[in-house]
Amino acid sequence: MTSKGITRDPGEADGLRRQLLGPKRYEVLSLGDIIEAGRVLTGDPQGMALYGLAPTDWYGRGVRLLGRTCVEATPDSTARPIARTAHALLGRGERVGVVDLFAGSGNLLLHIARALAAQALGLEADDAVWTQTAANLRIVGATASVRHADWTSYFDDPINVDTTMYVLSPPWGEAFSFAHGLDVTRTNPPLPLIVDAIAAQDRSAHCYALVQHTPVEPVLNMSTVTEGHTVVGAGQGCIVIRICR
Repeated sequence: MTSKGITRDPGEADGLRRQLLGPKRYEVLSLGDIIEAGRVLTGDPQGMALYGLAPTDWYGRGVRLLGRTCVEATPDSTARPIARTAHALLGRGERVGVVDLFAGSGNLLLHIARALAAQALGLEADDAVWTQTAANLRIVGATASVRHADWTSYFDDPINVDTTMYVLSPPWGEAFSFAHGLDVTRTNPPLPLIVDAIAAQDRSAHCYALVQHTPVEPVLNMSTVTEGHTVVGAGQGCIVIRICR
């Protein structure tokens, strides 16, 4: 399958994905594993570039990825166009915050916050993922903060900004395969539920949700996410909606 500069064999990619989300879920991957993941998942051995660094560079600095984080991370090649979509919509305003409710590696959060010159906050509930991501962000000198917390806890202690851009990329799990695409109603938790929670609980003056999706494979049931809200932007690998309350 080839699209948007990404070439991959769906069967091989799904096989590796099952390994990284299964028996290798909490395994600290070697550089060789990372290079192989880049080849299989993106068609490029250097495809797992993160934090603006090639795999050999970030690995050499001491950054490490668990199997789960490797397959769930948004590499630079995907994060950059998504960040450009956010910037085209909001530019660089004052009192803007970017909140990633499922931070994972934190890479997408960093790219979007940098594009918007915004305060950045992530949440990560998985103990092992949070521990490794916190260490990685310290190594690369990132200014983003990642709380060790469930996504629902954010609304108890939100950041104090006028405009909030939520980054929504919950674990895809069985909602996605390279062979069949992404069903947004089957993510964990389902994306429509997350958007409804934001609409009910966010108190910032202006509220947006950037919903990440696959830039290559089919995306199913996106209308369940956008229903009742206004689509204000779209780009490679994402749509942006204005939350209507």
